[in-house]
Amino acid sequence: MIEKSEGMTVESGGKILFYKVDKNYIPILRKTFSDSQIEVLESGEFSIAEEMIKSENPDIVLTDFDSENEDAIRLLKFVKERFPSIYRMVILKTEEQKKAIFLVFKGIANNCFEKPHGMVALMSNVIHILEIRKTLKSKDILELLSTIENLIALPSTFIKFNEALDADKPIDEIIDILEDDISIATKILQITNSAFFREHKISSIAKAYDYLGAHNIKNIVTIFCYHSMEKLEESHNQAFKAIIKHSVRVNRELFSSYELRTGEKLSELFASAGITHDIGKIILLKYLPDRFKEIIKFQEDNPQDDFYSSEIKLGYEGITHEEIGAFFLDLWNLPEENVNTALYHHNYSEAMEYHKKMFEIFKDVNYDMEIIEYTKMFEHI
Repeated sequence: MIEKSEGMTVESGGKILFYKVDKNYIPILRKTFSDSQIEVLESGEFSIAEEMIKSENPDIVLTDFDSENEDAIRLLKFVKERFPSIYRMVILKTEEQKKAIFLVFKGIANNCFEKPHGMVALMSNVIHILEIRKTLKSKDILELLSTIENLIALPSTFIKFNEALDADKPIDEIIDILEDDISIATKILQITNSAFFREHKISSIAKAYDYLGAHNIKNIVTIFCYHSMEKLEESHNQAFKAIIKHSVRVNRELFSSYELRTGEKLSELFASAGITHDIGKIILLKYLPDRFKEIIKFQEDNPQDDFYSSEIKLGYEGITHEEIGAFFLDLWNLPEENVNTALYHHNYSEAMEYHKKMFEIFKDVNYDMEIIEYTKMFEHI
């Protein structure tokens, strides 16, 4: 959970709309939400639900989805197209895992819960999402972060990945190709951890590959790369590649540095933390390019400052690439380790005590990699 700045933990007020939820679950859900400040709306009719969404502006829409319920997916698509910042949750039967993967992959749902067992986490997840939404509203970035479906894929990823599959390359080489593309790696982790909400999340791309299977991974890579084409200004390609090169290098150096300095192996929970730690910079580059250029210009004029300190001096404290990246990863249901690494990689002293040593080492590795190859690559933007 994100907990860096004051004001981030808020009361759980908000609105949730239940659409065509099984009558057997309604009493349980009502009781679960009765002690909270969350307002519950209910509807079993599409037209009524549609009007409720327009008039009540709920924070979350929860649909009970089964193979016969076409209206549920119709409503989700309506919300996605007309009110994309509303968070979309789905509950499905255990045997509908493939459907859960499809719904998250297509961006129709943000998160899926297995019924009945997975629903024990529903209330805590709803409260967490409402807290994030309230904070993002206060920072004026709710609309941006909640409506991002995909980021930018490297054009070469699709070719490399398919060539590796066709040549029957070892799985380790295929995983390396996926890890070398931050955006695709993050999308894979999102789908893995959102297609049926899991308490113990997957942070390893290798484990995500096993969970989703080669067929689903190939679909993700193919469609992601197709929809990412020509969405980044040519002048930004160098910076984008620099962020990826840096992040992948940090991820690989982190594990060897940690073992060298502590004599212990770093937990696999941090398997992709280095890959995603600078995702906020990619968001700035794609969606807030003027701010990105402003930061780089400040760096050029003030060589003693790095990207983060430049953000602070320009007045972006509390909404730097750290916070933006962490909130984005949290909304995408990535593991806590990924979220917190994004949030604390420049401020390890503020991190939770039990991971402080790891973050201290991460900060050193991150700084070393910037000095070696990264910061200067942002010149001439």
